[in-house]
Amino acid sequence: MNTEARESYLENRFQDNYMLFCKAALFAAFFSALFTIRNLLSLYDGEEGDHYAYYFTAFLFLMASSLFSRLLVSLLVNSIESKSLDDLIFVTYGFIFLNLVVLSALDSYQGLDFTGYIFGCLGLAFVYRGELIRFSVVLVLGFLLFWCVLVLGLGGDFNLLGSLPILAFTCFALYVSQSREKARYAIFEVSQQLEESNRRLQEEVIRDPLTSVYNRAYLSDFLNRELRSDRRKDIPLGLIVCDVDDFKCVNDLFGHHCGDKVLGEVAALLALPLRNTDVLVRYDGEEFVILLPGLDVEGTRLIAEQLRQLISLHDSAVVEHSLTASFGVVECRAADTADSLLQRGYQCLSYAQVAGKNQCCHEPD
Repeated sequence: MNTEARESYLENRFQDNYMLFCKAALFAAFFSALFTIRNLLSLYDGEEGDHYAYYFTAFLFLMASSLFSRLLVSLLVNSIESKSLDDLIFVTYGFIFLNLVVLSALDSYQGLDFTGYIFGCLGLAFVYRGELIRFSVVLVLGFLLFWCVLVLGLGGDFNLLGSLPILAFTCFALYVSQSREKARYAIFEVSQQLEESNRRLQEEVIRDPLTSVYNRAYLSDFLNRELRSDRRKDIPLGLIVCDVDDFKCVNDLFGHHCGDKVLGEVAALLALPLRNTDVLVRYDGEEFVILLPGLDVEGTRLIAEQLRQLISLHDSAVVEHSLTASFGVVECRAADTADSLLQRGYQCLSYAQVAGKNQCCHEPD
């Protein structure tokens, strides 16, 4: 995967993480609020149980941290880099997971209960897309925190067999997270390949297979779009029609296969002085059309003269035969259509050919 594709993939992953986080944070805040209210009601009814303060603090912290992080991420989404925001989202998920681990340890004081732990593991695996190392670090911290709270904080006993379900769900969560990420990566690669294939197909549709310049269909589409554009009223549009002189002699003397290669050389020469905004088209046979947005008739004539000299001074690597070309130069008028503009260009080209070829002719002022 190249750098551009990887950046696109990471941005896509961040967008997924962001959208899921907006929902998951509210979900965690809602349910922690329900449990906080339940604890308050239990206290009011005189049903305070063991470690009530711990439960109350954990649920209250979970609710507050979820709401605060949700608000913070919403405020920062347009002001910091995607990677930094993604790091903040993961840290928040880590706090939520560790909070659930603490709740699970509290529930396990009288008998091992991994409900909160399992919910946190699977939740983390399904709501966040990230690297294996991140998940591994957080899940290992969760495992250590569970037994530290249970043994050191609550005075419980360490149970080696009791660790097996936690380890099993930890490994399962890692497997799920990485399997989902690999599947997303595979889907992304396929979509990239499809986009590249579509781009190549689109290029093939608008490109001349012999010379790789634009074809007649693209010229028609481009001209129609330019002539309909509002900016055409303020920006000139120059047009050059080029015809390789006596090209039939090249085909007759050296064969069409050599003639095709010569056309490729001519197309490369014509492209040399052009800008990125200019459009070079193989119109028909040995005829080429060049569109020059932003150039008036004088600027277009100078480009045509430069092209004429390039071709006349060129020594072909394919045939031992001098090449020249004739050029017709016009500027688009307000009343022009695509057909009328091309017709005027061809008329100027015919003037150049009648005048002796290897010339540039433009309409009189």
